[in-house]
Amino acid sequence: MFGFKRRKRIKKYANEAMLYISKNYKLPIRSTGINFCLSIDPTAKEETSGENNVGDSSNEEIKYNIPKKTRVADPYDVNQVTQLLRGYSDTCNFNEMLQILEKNVNQTFVERLLYYIDEKVVKDSEVYKAAQMDRRLFSKIVSNREYKPSKDTAIALALSLELSLDEANDMLSRAGYTFSHSSKRDIIIEYLFREKVYNLMDVNDVLHRLNQKLIGRL
Repeated sequence: MFGFKRRKRIKKYANEAMLYISKNYKLPIRSTGINFCLSIDPTAKEETSGENNVGDSSNEEIKYNIPKKTRVADPYDVNQVTQLLRGYSDTCNFNEMLQILEKNVNQTFVERLLYYIDEKVVKDSEVYKAAQMDRRLFSKIVSNREYKPSKDTAIALALSLELSLDEANDMLSRAGYTFSHSSKRDIIIEYLFREKVYNLMDVNDVLHRLNQKLIGRL
């Protein structure tokens, strides 16, 4: 009886995930192969590769003179700052608001992971077991504040902490990842976060049913 109910539940999630894909999937952007000529330098020597030349009778070389601007590192994520300010907009203590921003905005993936573990009041062992992760790997991750996990590892940890979709996006972004709507697999996982489907076995069953790569044993 339990197996029947579980199969029925997985089928339901899979069907709804397909509908979610149909509404959100976007084809990957492909390069058009078009080169844009920004300036012409008639005195330049001809390139042997011909990659930047046009097929006309002149020997003028097309040079791509794109001025390089000095990039100033911005330690703040605009969306996150906006979200935090909105969440604490009712506070009367401006210094308190600044402390909250400083504490949360510049955290690494590992620092954010530890933050959510404390916030959710869960044990480390509960987290790595739910993520099907070896204790030694988990220890390696949390002992290095600059550790950058694979995307699947980050997803498994977010699932084990039962994060909301916004929280999952927040934690993944600190490792340099996001859920792409040009990836059906990412859309399925995004849908499961929306539906609060956190059991990794259930997530993998849905992925398997829809012919997508599983989140492997980590």
